[in-house]
Amino acid sequence: MKKTVLVTLAVVAATWILLPSLGLTTVDMGKKEGKPCTACHVKPIKGDENLNAVGKCYKEKKDMAACKDAK
Repeated sequence: MKKTVLVTLAVVAATWILLPSLGLTTVDMGKKEGKPCTACHVKPIKGDENLNAVGKCYKEKKDMAACKDAK
C-alpha cells in the first residue's frame, strides 16, 4: 500500500514539474506579448527546433520589441 502511494506521489510530482515544459510556458509567453504561437514558431507546437528567427531572438532576449527586425 505504501509503495503504491509513493509511486502515485512521484508521478504527480513529475507531472507537475514537467508540465510547464510541455507547452504552458509558450502559451503564457504569447499572452504576455499579445502574439500568437506562430509569431515565434514555424508550427504551433513547442520545441527549440521549431523556432523561427523571431522565436530564436525572443529566446535569447526575452523582449519581443527587441526582436521586431529578426528575419
